[in-house]
Amino acid sequence: MLSSWATSTIEEVMSAMTLANGGVLWLQLYIYKDRELTLSLVRRAEEAGYKAIFVTVDTPYLGEDAVQAVNYGVDGILVSNHGARQLDGVSATLDVLEEVVEAVQGRCDVYMDGGVRRGTDVLKALALGAKAVFIGRPVLWGLACQICFT
Repeated sequence: MLSSWATSTIEEVMSAMTLANGGVLWLQLYIYKDRELTLSLVRRAEEAGYKAIFVTVDTPYLGEDAVQAVNYGVDGILVSNHGARQLDGVSATLDVLEEVVEAVQGRCDVYMDGGVRRGTDVLKALALGAKAVFIGRPVLWGLACQICFT
């Protein structure tokens, strides 16, 4: 998943991607005050072959907002606390995942991101109803260790 705040462009990431290995690109979209900029990002992602767009809504509310999102027609919800960097004192993603899963009542897929430090965190999220779990930092840590020991 590529953030719309990434330092690499939508097109650069697509050109570096090997689609032969079954990779699928998703864009994490922040809604900008300049709606034309937001729309241009969506169009560029579509033209580059991205398969999904995650609209990022930073909110401390959970179940109620998830139901509203499903009513608006979303296909999936990503439960994330941005590593607790955006909102101070937010709940851990594992602690709120089940509330979101129950609120949407199977009407959309629910994914989880944030707070994943070990494999058991992935298993817990799947057991609580997540369709999949995004892991960012553990992969980066593994790559950093590989570089340190080569």
